Amino acid sequence: MCIDYTSLNKACPKDPFSLPRIDQVIDSTAGCELLSFVDAYSGFHQIPLNPNDQIKTSFIILFGVYCYCTMPFGLRNAGATYQRCMQKCLHDQLGKNVQVYVDDVVIKTKESATLLDDIRETFANLKRFRMKLNPAKCTFGVPAGKLLGFLVSSRGIETNRVKITAIERMKLPKCLKDVQKFTGCLASLSRFLSRLGEKAMTLYQLMKKTDKFMWTPQADLAFQELKKMIATAPILASPMEKEPMLLYIAATNRVVSAVIVVERVEEDKSVQRPVYYLNEVLSSSKQNYSHYQKMAYGVYMAAKKLKHYFDAHQIRVICEAPVSGIMSNKDASGRVAKWAVELAPYTLQYDRRDAVKSQGPADFLVDWAEMEYEPPTPENNYWKMHFDGSKMKNGLGAGIVLTSPKCDQLKYVLQIHFAASNNVAEYEALVHGLKMAKEIGVRRIQCFGDSDLVVQQASDNWDALDANMALYRFHVQKISGHFEGCEFHHIPRAENEAAGTLSKLGSTRQAIPAGVALEHLRKPSIKPSPESESIFIPATSEAGATPMDIDSGNGSGNPGTEGLSTAEAMAVEPMEIDEPDEPIFTTRPVPAWAQPIMSYLKDGSLLEEEVSARQIQRRAKAYTIINGELYKRSVTNVLQRCVEPEEGQEILRDIHQGECGHHASSRMLVGKAFRHGFYWPSALQEAEDIVRKCNGCQRYASKIHMPASELKTIPNHLAICRLVFGYGRTVQAGARRHDAYSGHGRQVH
Repeated sequence: MCIDYTSLNKACPKDPFSLPRIDQVIDSTAGCELLSFVDAYSGFHQIPLNPNDQIKTSFIILFGVYCYCTMPFGLRNAGATYQRCMQKCLHDQLGKNVQVYVDDVVIKTKESATLLDDIRETFANLKRFRMKLNPAKCTFGVPAGKLLGFLVSSRGIETNRVKITAIERMKLPKCLKDVQKFTGCLASLSRFLSRLGEKAMTLYQLMKKTDKFMWTPQADLAFQELKKMIATAPILASPMEKEPMLLYIAATNRVVSAVIVVERVEEDKSVQRPVYYLNEVLSSSKQNYSHYQKMAYGVYMAAKKLKHYFDAHQIRVICEAPVSGIMSNKDASGRVAKWAVELAPYTLQYDRRDAVKSQGPADFLVDWAEMEYEPPTPENNYWKMHFDGSKMKNGLGAGIVLTSPKCDQLKYVLQIHFAASNNVAEYEALVHGLKMAKEIGVRRIQCFGDSDLVVQQASDNWDALDANMALYRFHVQKISGHFEGCEFHHIPRAENEAAGTLSKLGSTRQAIPAGVALEHLRKPSIKPSPESESIFIPATSEAGATPMDIDSGNGSGNPGTEGLSTAEAMAVEPMEIDEPDEPIFTTRPVPAWAQPIMSYLKDGSLLEEEVSARQIQRRAKAYTIINGELYKRSVTNVLQRCVEPEEGQEILRDIHQGECGHHASSRMLVGKAFRHGFYWPSALQEAEDIVRKCNGCQRYASKIHMPASELKTIPNHLAICRLVFGYGRTVQAGARRHDAYSGHGRQVH
């Protein structure tokens, strides 16, 4: 008999009690030596209903009107109610030797010697709460068994052979409903299938609404390959408590895939066993993500769908893309910032694939190698810079490509808004490329350019006959002195196409593509010499001239100078050539309190304690390393050098009671120290201590203006009486003055 309780369920509020995750129940059950499966008799009918609610379950049959006295199956909150009941019955055993999912109870025995003790404890708890079992569905002391659609054993988690046999017997789909049935079976086994989204993409395309269903040869091939892959599904491992796990990410144009594995030692060899395969077919909007953003989205997707693994285990993300730099970028916005916030609570470590010594899952990595280009490993830790200059009719431009040792690229375009020769554009590209490398903390760099003149002059192999070229060469040598190693190499134009393309974008004033930074250069990096004609200097200035419109390229005149005011062309700064008194790389030691953050930023090492490791990983996003020193970026984007508490105390004393000190309060002292570029965590506490111990602050502190006693209000009737009496005295005094003036001695009473 089946009763429809749809209307009753709509009127009933949903019970917020959540059911356990099936994946967690399966993982905690696999790996045990013996298992015992227990099934409750009659399911939900063992829970009595409230007498006031029994009438709501009434139904009519031929013999009369009846209602349920115990909870029936069709009620909305039946599952949550029974799960709460079973968890209360077996509360002391949950997670230890028992797992429960609604009415399915499995008794876990890690060692065969404790089998009877585990069963005895379970029966005692069930008897205490008067729970009944179905003997026909109970199995005790077996090495493997079916649980929630999977086969669990001491080896791990396997697919249910009944499901596999049903899929193997499926015939070729003849309509849309058959395709949906097959893809539904694939979804139930997606945990075992590597990169399912890519291999089943042909079938997914057939599920779109069309006027006529058409089975293609590509779909036939995919159908047969998927059936073979399901028949040879791997055995998944069950992770142990707090066991480190590795996350591999792969991305194509339309699919993002991931796999979580555990690394174990088997037969004196370190091997990796898969735990969970995950994939997602990207929507049309997500397909527009860049390749690196798709890889970052893969980490976010895995953390969202496999949250129980990320909460309970240390996760290492193995990926060729610089996901760590993308997620820790302070200037990130939009979806990348959202992903970074979602991943902030987890302690994630990012490594390259060559950093993992054990062999990864072959079926996952082989396909990945076909879809993703793996750059060669650099031979040294030199950065590489390719630069090029260009002079066109619309003006001058320069292009710069900075490549890190990990093959990450930074691209820049310079639009030069003053008239000069092509060699000047080449030199400006080299100068600004070196400045950018210096700002991001590069120590060793190799510069490649296709201009033989600029490269040979910068290498000091050729003399500079032109006055401006000599100034540029001196300026380049001054900047290159800040690096531990700086080399200049000449390459053919064909090997410098990337920088050449960027320089032409700057000289032709075309639109700049995404991922390329644009800078406008309105004055030379040197003070032009009047003896040289390589940089155009007008003889007279015109009043009321307007600046050059950098977006237009119309009109006639000197290339690169149309619309440019003479005053703007002459606004140049003299080059400073004073040599520094101190060594260039004088670095201060990192404070003791910042050592863990420095170690994490350098090599990704964290403390063993999980809470401290998460705190360091979360706080490290606000820190950066510049020339070997640790800096913190404040909320107002001020770089604050990390100092020792002793040095910070000297800074606070100088601000508080130095030559220009004004004995400010503690918070004002700390704010001023932070605004001047210093940071240490105990600043506020030390500032309060300084103010508390300052003789002048304590002696001449502002006085308390509060009254000595509590103020008392005047009652309304007293105020009226005083007003009347005062008015009577005023009338008498006025009458006396009037009589004295008129000569009468009469007194008014």
